[in-house]
Amino acid sequence: MESENSTAIFVTGTDTNVGKTQVTAALLRRWLISASQADGCIAAIKPIQTGCDTADASDITVYRLAISDLPANRQQCVDVACLREFKAACSPHLAAEWEKNQIAPGPLLEELLAIIRSHASTLIEGAGGILAPINDQEFSMADLAAALNIPIVLVAHNRVGALNQVFLAMAELVRRSLPVAAIVLNQIMEITSLEEERYCEDNVIRIKNRFPLVPIITIPFCSGMPNVRLNTMERHLGKQLPAKFFISQLKVSTSEEPSACQTFDREHLWHPYEDSSPSSPPLPVVSARGVYLHLADGRVLIDGISSWWCVIHGYNHPRLNGAIGKQLQSMAHIMFAGLTHEPAVELGQRLLALAPGNLQKIFYADSGSIAVEVAIKMAVQWSRGIGKPERQRFFALSGAYHGDTFGAMSLCDPEGGMHRRFSAILPQQIFLPRPRIPFGQAIDGAVERQRYEPFFKKYAHEVAGFFLEPIAQCAGGFWFYSADYLELFKRLCEEYDILFIADEIATGFGRTGKLFACEWANIAPDILCVGKGLTGGCITLAATLTTDAIARAIARDGPLMHGPTYMANPLACAAASASLYLIADGTWRKKTWHIEKFLRENLAPLSNFEGIADVRVLGSMGVVEVREPVNRQSFQRYCVDRGVWLRPFANVLYTMPAYIIDDDQLQKITSAIGGWFSSPEKEISAKPCV
Repeated sequence: MESENSTAIFVTGTDTNVGKTQVTAALLRRWLISASQADGCIAAIKPIQTGCDTADASDITVYRLAISDLPANRQQCVDVACLREFKAACSPHLAAEWEKNQIAPGPLLEELLAIIRSHASTLIEGAGGILAPINDQEFSMADLAAALNIPIVLVAHNRVGALNQVFLAMAELVRRSLPVAAIVLNQIMEITSLEEERYCEDNVIRIKNRFPLVPIITIPFCSGMPNVRLNTMERHLGKQLPAKFFISQLKVSTSEEPSACQTFDREHLWHPYEDSSPSSPPLPVVSARGVYLHLADGRVLIDGISSWWCVIHGYNHPRLNGAIGKQLQSMAHIMFAGLTHEPAVELGQRLLALAPGNLQKIFYADSGSIAVEVAIKMAVQWSRGIGKPERQRFFALSGAYHGDTFGAMSLCDPEGGMHRRFSAILPQQIFLPRPRIPFGQAIDGAVERQRYEPFFKKYAHEVAGFFLEPIAQCAGGFWFYSADYLELFKRLCEEYDILFIADEIATGFGRTGKLFACEWANIAPDILCVGKGLTGGCITLAATLTTDAIARAIARDGPLMHGPTYMANPLACAAASASLYLIADGTWRKKTWHIEKFLRENLAPLSNFEGIADVRVLGSMGVVEVREPVNRQSFQRYCVDRGVWLRPFANVLYTMPAYIIDDDQLQKITSAIGGWFSSPEKEISAKPCV
């Protein structure tokens, strides 16, 4: 049974051997002494314990010792557990590796969240210092604390050098925006000199001056038997802890009434593709870590669509956050007209090193739609520069989606797209039939050429460029088509002197299993649009790339006529450079291939369900196409109840998670999608959803 008002605290340290276990045990004792029977049960949990080579090596024996002299009815209110035990006395990732194991953060986090929600209070003790690695994928104790999103008690040994350790640990916690409930300065060794005593007193003063809003708790050296020391520590904690220490921490509410945030939002804020007052209020999110969204009511959801496909490395990635924080110390923004800066240059170098073909010029834009607008202007000015100003229209594919600004909307499917109501005022482009052969199959080159070449013969004299989403038309129904089409379209563009323009805003940076989807056909575009995953999804930025030859032709017509105010924003460029650093190491390839394999195995059985038209998977994208439009609100309620966040497109249910997702998290996503079709809550709606 879940607790209506749960509290939780994460006890960590500046290093190993600073007394975290004793502090956790003393906090447990303090809670039992001060709380009443009606306050419910408390859990004291050691998620990971190393050095467990004997039966009594686990830290939970210390927890039990701390409460051993309390009345039996109080002891019955306590649950203690160690969730992962390893024999080697070293960092968790090495101890697990030596036992030919690896700690999967997803399942561990799910277990901890279940414990928190089922207890009135929970104490969670980390292993080692706050940055101790949990696995070999750079997931640390700090990441676990951040994913739990609970207040932290930082324990340090009050001695020479403690000041520096506390400041470094606090800098990391502040950088990650983690709440610190208290700093405990624990004297685990007896002071033997006046000089050492002065150091310890000075530590307390300086830490209080640096962090005036954080309670600083000092525990002097406690001699005697272990249980006597724990009792003494508890008394010191009781004297110094703020009133209602536990009660003031994280709350989990079960109320279904709209919050003040939701009420204001519903009355005043507009959301994408919604009425100004939507029928169901949006879910307030208070933080996001890894693949998890933390809601204001305490629920935690696995984000199965990575915030519309952009959060490729997961939320709150320390490298991306660190890049933004470092850049913020020098400047947040300057105009890019007549000025430049190192973040823009560094990003440009990284981007050109990864881009396909011989792309050498970069125009930074605010968003994906603007990158498409810039590509349109590039193509039109290129036509003027080569002496063919009559070429001002574009080829695009049926089923396409390229953005919501007016130029981009004109390139979206005019029949089945979401912009039909604006068709009368949009530039009229020329739409070619949607590729019909699915991804992974060869096309009959001669037959398909006969299907498309008549358009080139008829319209080439007025067409500047051919816009397409390589391999995957995402917002247009997640249709994955044969790579052979890219070779055919590229060849036709070259023959008829038309620019081949690849919109890789959704498909770029690994989504299809290749760095860029054009690589499936081993071709390079004349103009490339990128966005979404460019910054790892932590801040908006896009770019339009082209060749030197095209840039020279544009220059003959004059300057490229576009200039966003926030062009090449330094914070965004810094984040993008950090994201491309992570992309460049290549680990995303193994991750996306594994995601693809998992999704194929777990979504394929759904093809047997009645009403399903197709199941298809490519890279980190899994799609279930339904014959009728799905009621989005009903489907989302079903998924949220199962700890998953998904948002369907019309008759398409899909997942497109961050690359860091693990199998247990993927299993929750596929189970939610699959469970929907056999659920009594399943509804079909004639109203399209986007």
